[in-house]
Amino acid sequence: SARYGREGSRSPLLLDIATASGMVEMLTDGLTHKETIEERKNPGEGWCRKSIREETFPVDLAQSCLDIDITKANATEPIDRTRILNVLAGRGDPNGEPDLSHANHEIINQSLRSLFAVAMWRSAIQHRRKSHSDQLLHKLAIALRLDYTRTILHLDLSCLDMAQED
Repeated sequence: SARYGREGSRSPLLLDIATASGMVEMLTDGLTHKETIEERKNPGEGWCRKSIREETFPVDLAQSCLDIDITKANATEPIDRTRILNVLAGRGDPNGEPDLSHANHEIINQSLRSLFAVAMWRSAIQHRRKSHSDQLLHKLAIALRLDYTRTILHLDLSCLDMAQED
């Protein structure tokens, strides 16, 4: 599982990433309810089921998460976008023109990229086995390294075959 480590945090933030293009694919933070039950009955089995379920997650979507930029995000109402960016930047006037170059925005971008990187790590290992390429794992590692606010990293790689296929 992935835990978003921040000193002083009381509990981990959980992140599930889902996409539906034909069939639903999902990366989960930890095990699903059914996988948890299976894990309790047969230790290791829940993690194996998670590995199988996440193996087909689209790698191109995973890579696009590493380019997230909150200053380019949209909101239902334009004023909501303005207010969100201003609050994140710590500006006094939430309705004023947002400073898109404010340092807080890049800190948040790096934190979000890091959060996605942890969530996608297992899937990237599985992709590596098929593609014989470390490119995605390298990008995930960079995203983690650039998040200087992260103080804790927990990855559970149970039931993953780490060897590359020939």
